[in-house]
Amino acid sequence: MKQQRETNQIENDNLQIGLSIIRVSSNKIPFGPWAEYQTRIAPIQEWHSHYISQGTVGIITGKISGNLEIIDVDVKNDPKRTIMAEYSDLIPPSLYSRLIVQTTPNKGYHIIYRCLEVLIEKNQKLAKHSDQSVIIETRGEGGYFCTSKLNNQVIQGIFDLENLNIDIPVITKDEREFLLETARSLTRYFPPLTPTSSKNKSPGGYKELAINDFNNKYQIVDLFQKHGWTVVREDDEKYYLLRDGSAAAHSGYYFKETKTFFCFSTSTGFQPEKPYNNFQILQLLEGHNDYN
Repeated sequence: MKQQRETNQIENDNLQIGLSIIRVSSNKIPFGPWAEYQTRIAPIQEWHSHYISQGTVGIITGKISGNLEIIDVDVKNDPKRTIMAEYSDLIPPSLYSRLIVQTTPNKGYHIIYRCLEVLIEKNQKLAKHSDQSVIIETRGEGGYFCTSKLNNQVIQGIFDLENLNIDIPVITKDEREFLLETARSLTRYFPPLTPTSSKNKSPGGYKELAINDFNNKYQIVDLFQKHGWTVVREDDEKYYLLRDGSAAAHSGYYFKETKTFFCFSTSTGFQPEKPYNNFQILQLLEGHNDYN
């Protein structure tokens, strides 16, 4: 009878925390196969004693853990060591104060939440330093993030695996989009436009002189404004553009010298992190979405 009660308690604890957790090495490598635990919550007895004995565990993100997602701010890849401050300063206190924030061994941060209104995507690279090192990314469907008593400290929120006392905040679809869009806006790497093999292009540009002239001379910001975008800021280097309906500080940059646009939002027809010239912007905004 006692053993049955203990078994029932373990099952209840599994349901209570709603997280699928696996044992991993200090190098973040699972000790064994873990694919099954992406669709079935791992029993607590398989990882809990390992964790409380200073071991490292991997918390599987995505659907199996209640649409869990984390934003990993990788400070070690930022020579300035300012990326977390830059990011947190852009998040309203009313949202930021609800998130779980945990430190990582390399002086980075995990920002932890659930979003029930969307299908959590696989891991996404959100922002890179100019040398293409990733400085902000997510852990989503099919991924996991690592934590241990020894190397990680919860500095905000309730996330106590030892005592199974966990309170992961649930954010809305719009709040999640804000977090991701804002993170993308902090990228420092902007890939150049590259010629593609097309009958409409030559190595120097488009074969049609009118298109080249349009790319070089047209004031494309006017077209953005026609389609509901707003110029929220301008400096010598670029325009800061905000899409209609976004709560972020800005949704994209238009660089003046290269006449190239980069979008950070997934709520437009533009592909995030892809460079667009004037003609490509025209095609998309006016209903002819042909990235090439």
